[in-house]
Amino acid sequence: MTRDEFKSHLEELQRILSSISEYYKIWLQLQPTERRIEILNRFNGFFVPVRQALFEMMFIHAAKIFEHNSETISLWRLVDTGKQDPSLVPYAE
Repeated sequence: MTRDEFKSHLEELQRILSSISEYYKIWLQLQPTERRIEILNRFNGFFVPVRQALFEMMFIHAAKIFEHNSETISLWRLVDTGKQDPSLVPYAE
């Protein structure tokens, strides 16, 4: 893997982590509280599936990070690549 490919994979991993964080933040804001319960109940047919979808997407993206398939961009693949070619991660001592 070239340095540019490694950098591209790191950037994709960063995008995945950002997505997980955003899904979580939105999901958390859609949880029932005293302040929100009336609106959430009024539009229950919308918010219940949205909350469920956000929750599921959060875990789908998290699963990508830990995928062991060598064809995917995952944390394990980047770690293995860094071990095979330490010049890609020069400050990783």
